[in-house]
Amino acid sequence: MRVLYKYTDGSAGDNLGNAIALDGGTVAVGALHDDPDGRNDSGSVYIFVDSGSGWTQQGKLVAEDGSSGARLGRSVALSGDSVISGSERKNGCQGAAYVFARSGMIWSQEAKLLPADVGSGDYFGVSVGIDGDTAVVGSFGDDDRGADAGAA
Repeated sequence: MRVLYKYTDGSAGDNLGNAIALDGGTVAVGALHDDPDGRNDSGSVYIFVDSGSGWTQQGKLVAEDGSSGARLGRSVALSGDSVISGSERKNGCQGAAYVFARSGMIWSQEAKLLPADVGSGDYFGVSVGIDGDTAVVGSFGDDDRGADAGAA
């Protein structure tokens, strides 16, 4: 067993490991309290790859429109060269989900997902899943069908 325990810029309170997804030799790890660029609790997702002799960090994913308290990395899912991560506290807990894609060894944001009817307190992005080109995003606070009925 090889242990993954270091990342390049970690600090106390980042909560690295609050969400984890594994696909083949790649693992995506959420750090919802990370403070990239000084944005308190904006959050991030770290990508590690199995080099054969150990795990190495390949990237750190942050939202292009990251903001304090958004908590990217609350949820993560990985399929091949795609990662989706939820940021359930973005914009007054409306939430958002972000899709990142790998080209070679470089990761970049490909999309920001929001439902047309997102509202305050929906917590869109609290859970995510991805398989190939299909993604699903949970929103436990959605109340279109009654108080906190939820939606995906």
